[in-house]
Amino acid sequence: MTALTKNRSLLVSARNSTFVYKGQSVDVREVGRDLGADFVLEGSVRKGGNRIRISAQLAETTDGNQIWSERYDRDLDDIFELQDEITQTLAARIEPEIGAAQRERARGKEARSLDVWETYHLANSLAYQYTKDGNTEARRLFGQAIEQDPDFAPAHAGLAYTIFLSAVYFGAAADAALLDGALSAAERAVTLDDKDANSFFIKGRIHLIRREYDQSISDLRNAIELNPTMATAYCGLGDSLSYSGRMLEAIPHFEAAIRLSPHDPRKWAFLVYGSLALMLLERFEEAADWAALSIAVPNATFWPHAQLVAVHARAGRLEQARAAADGLMRKEPDFTARRFARQFLFYHEDPSQMDRYVADLLAAGLPE
Repeated sequence: MTALTKNRSLLVSARNSTFVYKGQSVDVREVGRDLGADFVLEGSVRKGGNRIRISAQLAETTDGNQIWSERYDRDLDDIFELQDEITQTLAARIEPEIGAAQRERARGKEARSLDVWETYHLANSLAYQYTKDGNTEARRLFGQAIEQDPDFAPAHAGLAYTIFLSAVYFGAAADAALLDGALSAAERAVTLDDKDANSFFIKGRIHLIRREYDQSISDLRNAIELNPTMATAYCGLGDSLSYSGRMLEAIPHFEAAIRLSPHDPRKWAFLVYGSLALMLLERFEEAADWAALSIAVPNATFWPHAQLVAVHARAGRLEQARAAADGLMRKEPDFTARRFARQFLFYHEDPSQMDRYVADLLAAGLPE
């Protein structure tokens, strides 16, 4: 419960209120009515010898439908280490599931009936599509949420993130006006709620594309301190470390993000950023594996395809690189190597990395 409360988007019922149900067989719809809760997390612990089995289920209280479940079998060698592991894992995996359910609810409502919280989640659902049109509409909806409640910090953070996405993924010119607008929105979010890990995460991402590496790393460490189960913050920190030349330090953070939230809608980004860091460390087999896994994530952009091309080319595997290039061109027919590098690598501390990446893509026969 303590770990869940570190996520500012979740309002968690007090311990005393929930423990009255311990050991009882109750209807989650009844619990929802009693506590005013939209979701109920319940579970059980069974012990046999030196083994323990922990089961957990997350259900919506409106209809009692189960939306997530998991089972963990572990040895009892260190009970405190086990407790920390399960706590961290559960807290990290529950928030994305609740967020997905709330976004689905918001999609089913008419625009005129949406309150600020629902507008915010509808905007998130569009941003998570990682398409140019979806991001544009998400940006409009975050602005609408701000109009509904100017002091709603998550909407300001969301607005900043859509600006970040437009610069990194959708070709918007990363000029001073764009970057200043993004930073202003992120700073407003932090000012409104300086305990929200997500606001610090987004502020850290903005500082990265501004090439302000130390500030980026500091903000992302703050995000993790505020919410140690926030997978995206670990990924962001890994990315900032990697782009500032500290690739070896970066890898464990990408691994932590994937472990904490294996079904996250941004998992493809965890993998492709990690693949780039591994490639820069010349760990080509691992880099190729991560890029291939990133491609397999349903909402992935074309970047993982380009990353797989670059990895194979840099490793001297030109036949595989050309095959990957064919897949890339099917995904993104207008792809050009230099435009891609300017778009995705402009904020790397070492400018020569951009030229080298372009050479990798050209070696596979991609258009310049």
